Amino acid sequence: MPLAINLIRKLVSSPTLSVMLAFALAGLFPSRAFVASHNYARPGAQRAEESSLRAALDSAGHGVVAAIENRDQARLLQFLSADGLAVGIDAEPTDAKIIRKQFRERRLSYCFFFDTVCYRRESAEARKSVGSKSAGGRELSLRDELKQHPRKELFVSSIRRDGQSWYGGVSVVLEPEPPGAPLIASNVIDLGFKYELGGWKLCDLNFKGT
Repeated sequence: MPLAINLIRKLVSSPTLSVMLAFALAGLFPSRAFVASHNYARPGAQRAEESSLRAALDSAGHGVVAAIENRDQARLLQFLSADGLAVGIDAEPTDAKIIRKQFRERRLSYCFFFDTVCYRRESAEARKSVGSKSAGGRELSLRDELKQHPRKELFVSSIRRDGQSWYGGVSVVLEPEPPGAPLIASNVIDLGFKYELGGWKLCDLNFKGT
């Protein structure tokens, strides 16, 4: 401890070193104005940014649902993330170019979103190829599922920042329960979004474990 005290005394007694020490201490102890502008104003700016992004996310969720219900392929593809779309829990995303090709050919992704007849046919073929039990023709395209539930409700379920990227979720409740009642997982379509190129883009979707 005496050695440390003597060292500090020498630093202070030297004009050059005392100036260096002053700058070093200034860096360790920022001015009150600096603290105010960085530690207090920044959270306020972040809250404003998040509020704006939340409103845009809510709008994107409604836009996706409307595009599906109206069979508006072009509009739905505008919401598609450049990273592709993952359908199902822990599923790998399908490349955006492949999804666009499937839409043009009216198969696979197109059927899942818009066409119950081909969705059932392709689902039955897929199940048969892996020896899985038939679903008995109970599958509906996402469009027909939404159309069957006019009382559905949408709400922003999550929004978070991960590094430089923003991610958000919108839940579509098909049969709203009374206030305070727990949500039934099979009754909810979860839409996952990523903020890219100035807008929210759909990057994952989960419904009934699909």
